[in-house]
Amino acid sequence: MKRIMLSIFILLLLIGCKSEVPKEYLVGGTWVATAGYENGEAEGDPQCHTVISMTFKNNNLVYIEYPDQEFEYSFEEDKKDRVIFYSEYLSLNMRYDIKLIDDDAMAIAGVGGFEDQVCYMERQGE
Repeated sequence: MKRIMLSIFILLLLIGCKSEVPKEYLVGGTWVATAGYENGEAEGDPQCHTVISMTFKNNNLVYIEYPDQEFEYSFEEDKKDRVIFYSEYLSLNMRYDIKLIDDDAMAIAGVGGFEDQVCYMERQGE
């Protein structure tokens, strides 16, 4: 009985820990990759060659410095801390998990072919 109760408690805890990134958090200023991100710490050089700097706009558009292109963006329906950048023009979809650090810092980690891209990003200006 204790095992069942413990399992239910852990399941409820995991369901309650679902992370969600509000769009309002991303909009405002330009996010610039300032370091890599490893073991929960910003360290070393940025490891995200396709997302060096980005500016989110209110209407589901994000300007990414490289490849100097505007992308549409959305969040995965079942994983609200994963952003998808897509461009019909470039036939490109890029997926990144986002970890909120504070109001002006976040970490991003590439998913699905972009696993080597992990960056600590800071908001510049507003």
